[in-house]
Amino acid sequence: MSLKVLLAVLQISTCLLRFATGLALAPRNLSGSESEAASVQVLRSDAGGSGPPAPRPGGASGMLAPPPTGLLRRGSNNTRSVGSAGGRLMCQGAVDIVVIVDVSGSVGSAGIARAREFLVGIASHLRLGVGSDTQLIGAIQVGSQARVVVRLTDDAAVFAAGLEGLTADQWGLDLAQGLGYVDDLVREGRQHALSKVLIIADGPALRPAAAVEMAGRVAAYAQLVVLLVAPAYDQPAIDAARSWATASPPYGQRPHAPGVLLHAHGWDALARCEVAPLLAALCPVVITEDVAFTLH
Repeated sequence: MSLKVLLAVLQISTCLLRFATGLALAPRNLSGSESEAASVQVLRSDAGGSGPPAPRPGGASGMLAPPPTGLLRRGSNNTRSVGSAGGRLMCQGAVDIVVIVDVSGSVGSAGIARAREFLVGIASHLRLGVGSDTQLIGAIQVGSQARVVVRLTDDAAVFAAGLEGLTADQWGLDLAQGLGYVDDLVREGRQHALSKVLIIADGPALRPAAAVEMAGRVAAYAQLVVLLVAPAYDQPAIDAARSWATASPPYGQRPHAPGVLLHAHGWDALARCEVAPLLAALCPVVITEDVAFTLH
C-alpha cells in the first residue's frame, strides 16, 4: 500500500471516528423528563472531518442544524435577522458566563496554553458590556485547589490578562471546589442576564459524587455547558462529563435549563475547533456581524 493511500485511509478513519463518537454520545435526558433531550456535540476541527450538527439546548430535538444563512437562533421569539454565512459569528443577548478551567496534572502547561488561546478566541465573539444585549465573562481555575482568576468583566483585555494567571497543578481535578465559587461570581452579575457556567476539563474529578452534587446545585440557577477535551475512546472521561451536564438540583428542583455536553478530541485540536456549537450553547442568539436585525 502506497503512502498516499495509507494517509487517505487514516484520514477517512478519523472522520468516521468523530462521526461515530457523535452517534455514541446520543442526546440524553437532563431533567428526568423523557420529553426534554440533552445536546451532545463533537466539536469539528477546521482541518475537516464530519460530525453532527450544532447543539441547541432545550429544543424539541435537542439539536440545532447548521444554518444556511450563518444565523443560529435559540430562545428568541421577537428577533428577526438577515445575514450571510460569510460574516463573523457574534453573541447577542444578556448573558453572564463563568468559565471553570481544569489545570490539573493531566492538562499540563501546554494544555493550559491551548485553553487560554481558545478562551481568548471565544471572548472575541462576545459583545462584552453591561447593556441589555451584552455579556460579562469571568474564570475560575481548578486543580487540587480552586481560585478565581478573573471576576466577571466587560473588558476583553482584563479577561485575557486574568487568564495569564492560570497555573498548572500537579494533582487532580477537585471540580466540586471550583463549582463552589460559581455562586459568588453569579451574584456579581446582572439580574436581567442569563447565567451560564462553562466547564472545560479533560477527565474525571477527584471526588465524583461531590462534583455531581455541586453541579446539581449550580444547575438550579445556571445552565451548565461542559466541554470535554479528551480522546474519543476515553469512556471514563465521557461518563464523568455527562454526569456533570446531567446533574439534578437538590430537593426535586428542575434544572434552570437543560445542560449541554460538547467534546473536543484533545488540547491541540481545541484551538482548531469551530466555535459555532459553543456559541450556540452560550448565547441566546448568535448572529453574523454584518447582520441587520429588527425587533418587532
